[in-house]
Amino acid sequence: MADLDGVPLAIVLMASLARSESRLDTLAAAWRSKRTDLLQHSANSDRTSSLPVSIELSWDQLSPDGHTALSLAALLPDGWPHNKAGMYLPDELAAGVIELSHRALLHDDELRQRCLAPLRQHVLARHPPGPAQVGLLTAQVHRLTSRAVQVGRVGGAEAAKDVAPELTNLTEIIRAGLPSTSDLGDAVPDLLEFQRLTGLGDDQIGVAALAHAKSPTSRARQASALAQLYLRRSNNEQARGLFNQALPLYQRIGSVLGEANCLNNLGRLAFRESDNEQARGLFNQALPLYQRVGDVLGEANCLINLGRLAFRESDNEQARGLFNQALPLYQRVGDVLGEANCLINLGELAFRESDNEQARGLFNQALPLSQRIGSVLGEANCLINLGELAFRESDNEQARGLFNQALPLSQRVGDVLGEANCLSNLGRLAFSESDNEQARGLFNQALPLYQRIGSVLGEANCLINLGRLAFRESDNEQARGLFNQALPLYQRLQDRHSAAITHAWLARTTDNEQHTEHKSQMERLATELNLPDFHESLRTIAEG
Repeated sequence: MADLDGVPLAIVLMASLARSESRLDTLAAAWRSKRTDLLQHSANSDRTSSLPVSIELSWDQLSPDGHTALSLAALLPDGWPHNKAGMYLPDELAAGVIELSHRALLHDDELRQRCLAPLRQHVLARHPPGPAQVGLLTAQVHRLTSRAVQVGRVGGAEAAKDVAPELTNLTEIIRAGLPSTSDLGDAVPDLLEFQRLTGLGDDQIGVAALAHAKSPTSRARQASALAQLYLRRSNNEQARGLFNQALPLYQRIGSVLGEANCLNNLGRLAFRESDNEQARGLFNQALPLYQRVGDVLGEANCLINLGRLAFRESDNEQARGLFNQALPLYQRVGDVLGEANCLINLGELAFRESDNEQARGLFNQALPLSQRIGSVLGEANCLINLGELAFRESDNEQARGLFNQALPLSQRVGDVLGEANCLSNLGRLAFSESDNEQARGLFNQALPLYQRIGSVLGEANCLINLGRLAFRESDNEQARGLFNQALPLYQRLQDRHSAAITHAWLARTTDNEQHTEHKSQMERLATELNLPDFHESLRTIAEG
């Protein structure tokens, strides 16, 4: 019924077919294959017994402008805003649009005007627009994609609201024009960037554009843009493969900036998969390339990525220095997204150092910036961090509300790491409220997500939390096993902070020489880190 889009004749004719069918799956398969050709019921069909005949009779009565307007309208599943056909169709087709309305070939719900699905499908099958006709839409596609790239910048939230209702139309126009109109393919990277930041759409238009790209420049650009989308949606292998396709293409055409971007993004992949050394090497290859071509934004991105590495390895001072180098660079070029990310990272540093007020101030600076530019991911990250602050301060209800706000945002943009972090944090909340079963269920949902994207840190944190559950339930053997699984993961990351906490838990669940050794390792790491009150909190864990 949804496919019939409320067209009365289509419903009546389909119902007539359904009357004789014992199961509807066969009829549904026939509809998918034949579409409107299925809906004609006699050898001498007329407009009341055949939907194709009915549509063709209307087609025959249209003027040439009406034909062109209808063929182009059939490319637009979502039509256009009420009485704004000019959003897509050029002014010379205005008379044709009036003709379509007069002949009831446009449905108007006072919000949008569009062709109903059976009419669209028939026209696309029998009277598809030719390359010259599709070319009439090119200027409007570029206007909308130019608007789309404002997401992530000042005014991005409004741009996202403007472009989101048009996304399906844009992808269908581009798909139809790719074989003949290279200009439409040029719009795809901007559209993929919009999808990356908003979480809307899928990868199909990117796959199609890459398949039609001819020149090395075009192939490199399409591959990079699609890889960025895969990177955001945690499809690591697909992202790596495409960056590795794009890198030699950029090198061949002498694009230093393109080369630097590929190296930086391959570094982000290595960082995600907890290969710190490879990530550092790639970031350090990219940084001088950005500096060589004077790309301030790329330089800032490299610095922030190196800062995240230092933060992971518990080198707080180096991390802070790198974030503070990056922040004014983002501000200099007006990159609000990068500025917000810097503030979030500085907030996470303050959080680690137990400076709750500074952390809260930084997260609350970053949140409206992320919302203003339409960065759903940045908004989700701020909410997660504010939730962790509320949890630390024992405000469980506020924390739960913030995690539950962030979870669907992370899922919407395909951020598996953010989704896993939300689930893990909700598990910690349940643990704090002594709801062991709910906590275990949430940790066990988060663990395979972390493993799927190669997040060693997330995996280790889940193992620690499951170990604490086992300890609470007096299963010291299981707890010790889980802590022993987590420890080498933290050591692999050179995360001394988490490794010290794990040694404390192992001291708690062992005795004699093992207890002494774990306590000694715990004290050594705490002395190296020299964080306020850290020694005391570790001793509380180790001794009870």
